[in-house]
Amino acid sequence: MKTVLFVGAGRHQRRAIEQARARGLRVAAVDRNADAPGLACADTAKVVDFLDVSAVLEVARNIGIDGVLTVSADRAVPVVAAVAEDLGLPGIGTATAHRLTHKLAMRRALAAAELPQPPYARLGSFADMEDALEEVRLPAVLKPVDSGGQRAVFRIENRAELERDLTDAIAESPTGEAILEEFVDGIEMNGIVVARDREPTLVSLSDRLRPPGIGFGVGWIHVYPPSVNGEQLRLSEEVAVESVRTLGLRDAIAFPQLIASPNGRVAVVEVAARIPGGQMADLVRHAVGVDLVEVALRQALGEDVPDDVALPRFRQPLAIRFFTAEPGSLPTGIVTRIGSLDAVLASEGVVQADTYLQLGETIRPVRRDGDRYRFRTFGEGPERGDIFLRHDIDLSLDAALTMAELEATYGVRTTYLLMTESLFYNLASSEGVEAIARLRVLGHAVGLHAVYPNVELDERFDRVVSWHNPQSEYMSKTIAGAVNTYAEPYFSPQNYRSDSNQHWRSGCPHEELRGGGFPWLQILVHPEIWVYEGATMGLTMRSMLNAEKVRRLEQLADDGIHLD
Repeated sequence: MKTVLFVGAGRHQRRAIEQARARGLRVAAVDRNADAPGLACADTAKVVDFLDVSAVLEVARNIGIDGVLTVSADRAVPVVAAVAEDLGLPGIGTATAHRLTHKLAMRRALAAAELPQPPYARLGSFADMEDALEEVRLPAVLKPVDSGGQRAVFRIENRAELERDLTDAIAESPTGEAILEEFVDGIEMNGIVVARDREPTLVSLSDRLRPPGIGFGVGWIHVYPPSVNGEQLRLSEEVAVESVRTLGLRDAIAFPQLIASPNGRVAVVEVAARIPGGQMADLVRHAVGVDLVEVALRQALGEDVPDDVALPRFRQPLAIRFFTAEPGSLPTGIVTRIGSLDAVLASEGVVQADTYLQLGETIRPVRRDGDRYRFRTFGEGPERGDIFLRHDIDLSLDAALTMAELEATYGVRTTYLLMTESLFYNLASSEGVEAIARLRVLGHAVGLHAVYPNVELDERFDRVVSWHNPQSEYMSKTIAGAVNTYAEPYFSPQNYRSDSNQHWRSGCPHEELRGGGFPWLQILVHPEIWVYEGATMGLTMRSMLNAEKVRRLEQLADDGIHLD
């Protein structure tokens, strides 16, 4: 039995993993997120940061693989190429992978071949702005040179916007570079090209529509066939194929993105060497009868990809529509129930319907360019835009639950760290057991707030630890089998704020967050300080004790104690 390694195991990879297993392959998968859905489907799953090439190589060697691939994850493309090259397996090669994931290298290769593309300029710092603005007319598009997933992509209308967004674009780039490209108005198109023995063939070309007023990178409708026709369609098909040929793909699936202008011209936006996300594989399967996952598996294993697998078998019009909150039709709020899709699937013309929602998830308006931050729990990231909101519960389970309920109302998932050695509450009591259960129901993580050196992580806790009143000599030490919130990669002084003793250490983070000043941030918030009234820590603690007194008197009365 042959073994394939999937680099990345997210939602898009999960379906490909299931298909590979159904094909009779043994499947291994790596992802740094232990909860990645594809890991649960794989025969062998390893929690490994897939950007760590040496770690992925170690997994590949230990397992013994016959092929390696990724789906949808642009950042995994160089890793897949490096693993394949090191192990002598089929792949696109590291040099080609670089051209297809580094936008500046890609632009230079396309320019050398005189393929149509917008004017562009590299920016490594604010010192490069003047030269870039001389090369590129506004409006323009600013993005990192080597980051995928539409991260830190901005439309730039004026110099002030470039100054505002350049730091974000550079910070998202592993090499610290951004690229400014002249904005080209027109119809956006997604192409799918299959290269076999260096000969690329166009499989499909479809329109990519964005909602009105939304930022770059949000495609909510895909339509096949494209709306361009005649000579511009012929030119679009030619440019899609030649861009893949120019970038040197041997045996791979390519994803060229183009813009067809009203003046009849066509420009290359960029080209990726992977199966794209956004249900594009489903569009190709339903519209032209080509199974991209089957093609990718065959190429990863070095198997022949005959015409009846790689080329369109039929052509039928198809549209994919994503239903979203604003500006879409879905209401915002927390998902409390997910019904059946049977009625949708029974509707005339519907060939597939899926939901990405989960119980407890919050439906928000479609993300815009300025939405820079998202909440994460420890074990994920840190990546640019991540906020790790942590609560050390020193004194009051009541305050913890009050805050947890409020956070859940807004769809915010945080980490509560509870003490087993607290002088103020008993985690083994009925109140303690109920508190943990309620935190779990609300969707929060529950870790241990430990008194050094005692770390006893039983079944009540996630593998996350914070120290109570930490001291420098042990604060950042590695904790076997657990995340230490005071250790790398989750802790650095410039990316950490705490409200200890009702005082923001290193300053209140609100304005910096509002302005996008943090690349990522861990915030320690003690619920007692925010739930109980008081302008100082002393007054707040007295308010907490007064509330505790009332609660204790009620408990005594409930226990039959006469208080007269």
